[in-house]
Amino acid sequence: MDDLWRPLIHGSLKINCGVRVDKRKRQIGYGIIVRNEEGRVLWCSAQGCEVNYDLDSAKAMAIYKGITAGRDKGLVNYVVESDAETVIKQIGKGDLLETSYTGIMVAIQNLMADVRNVSFHHVSTKANKVALALAKEALSIHNMVGWKEDAPLCITKMVEVEQRP
Repeated sequence: MDDLWRPLIHGSLKINCGVRVDKRKRQIGYGIIVRNEEGRVLWCSAQGCEVNYDLDSAKAMAIYKGITAGRDKGLVNYVVESDAETVIKQIGKGDLLETSYTGIMVAIQNLMADVRNVSFHHVSTKANKVALALAKEALSIHNMVGWKEDAPLCITKMVEVEQRP
């Protein structure tokens, strides 16, 4: 598995989804970033909320939020990446195994009827570090903050490094 974020072919977009959980504060931070084939940030968001999800449920919800962002932005032909290996495998197989996040998986399957040309890839946490940094930032936010064609300071350097050939 690759430890670096890799761009896709021309005309494709990538949505990386990350999550951080602070069990002590009962908070979850979600980080979503959309980039083009050059690695340029088109849109990103950080959202913090007080929820008592287990880690797998939180990761499934991050993927759901990533797909929703793609749909809401009118995107076509994109890849959703996450370090949530089990969830990505279940989406690929169409499995609805009885898990703590079965309801989220049903919501993902329902959402897939509204989107076109979307695929899912499991990546290492290192390859997903920008989304995870946004998720960490989100732990200090009690709502959602979005950036269009720009990146917050907490990820600017990481994005610049990943854009280099």
